[in-house]
Amino acid sequence: MGSKRTNLERRLALVAVLSIAACAELPRPECRLVGGVPPGQISIFPLPGDAGATPDVFVGGPKCITGSCPKPADPCKTAGCVPNTGCVVFQLPQAAACDDGDPCTTGDICVYGDCAGTNACADEDPCTLDVCLDSGCAHPVKPNTPCNDGIKCTAADMCTATGCKGTPLFCDDSSPCTTDACLGGACVHIEAPTECDDSNPCTADACQAVKGCVHSAKNGPCADGSFCTETKCLGGKCAVTKLLCVCQVDSDCDDNGPACLQSICSNDQCVPTPAPDGSGCDDNVTCTVPDICKEGICVGLGNDGLCDDAIECTDDACTQAGCVHTPDDGRCDDGNSCSDDFCNPKSGCDAVDRPDGSECMVGGVCKAGQCI
Repeated sequence: MGSKRTNLERRLALVAVLSIAACAELPRPECRLVGGVPPGQISIFPLPGDAGATPDVFVGGPKCITGSCPKPADPCKTAGCVPNTGCVVFQLPQAAACDDGDPCTTGDICVYGDCAGTNACADEDPCTLDVCLDSGCAHPVKPNTPCNDGIKCTAADMCTATGCKGTPLFCDDSSPCTTDACLGGACVHIEAPTECDDSNPCTADACQAVKGCVHSAKNGPCADGSFCTETKCLGGKCAVTKLLCVCQVDSDCDDNGPACLQSICSNDQCVPTPAPDGSGCDDNVTCTVPDICKEGICVGLGNDGLCDDAIECTDDACTQAGCVHTPDDGRCDDGNSCSDDFCNPKSGCDAVDRPDGSECMVGGVCKAGQCI
């Protein structure tokens, strides 16, 4: 034991003497920091016979030859052979390339003796987690996580399986007179009066915020597309005021007049003439079916059955003005001599109590609507 200690002490003394010569034989950058110890000192591997030494570390006993020194486990250190001394460990220069063994880093370099790289898993996506697995980088989605899709006209942006998605802003103001849109993150409502155009030259089209499109009748010239008529606006419609053309057949006189008036060609002129009696027409009264022409006028045949209001005490009738429902009190009788019965045209038979003391039945009087 004492002999081994003496040999170790002798060898350490020799290292101190040879340190300057050893650095002189090696590249200067590698001698700045040697084995993590101050400059000018040398760190050597154990020689054969020392505690912990392995037989295959050195070639040829305590001495080594170039290329025979084992590579250190530290990626920022390298080993070199110092003649007549042994294998010496040197720290690599600052910013030297290395490998930190991490599959999720890139650009690994030595920084003050430590091998470090840049995180290669950062994808700059707020909707993914950046994790490192044995196989490399993975980016699982973070669903339902608030995010920003970069679109000003969306709200409540959330992470989904396909990225950050937002809900478009609802800008509809329910007005038919505006075009609604989102600009720069805010709703705008642009007036669009052309959307109210009813293509009728005899109406003035306007847009009102509450009513929407309004079409008011106006006076003035108009055209019905026929070269045989003189027309102008009357009551919001383009009406024929004068027949101009000379005709040869009735079809030359089509002026789209009232249903029971038709233009025929007479003496080379278009003359409005009543349609044959019995011709079909429409008087715009719902309960008159069928409607027929009679002496140039559209007349509907009333059908009382179409006016049934399901109220048992009303007389339902169809007139030229439409359905009429006349109440008939005589159809209502609740069997109580102390009530006056009447017909409500909207709800049917109803009754009100007669005044207390009124006579009822034989010798009775009414009290609280009952005969006593």
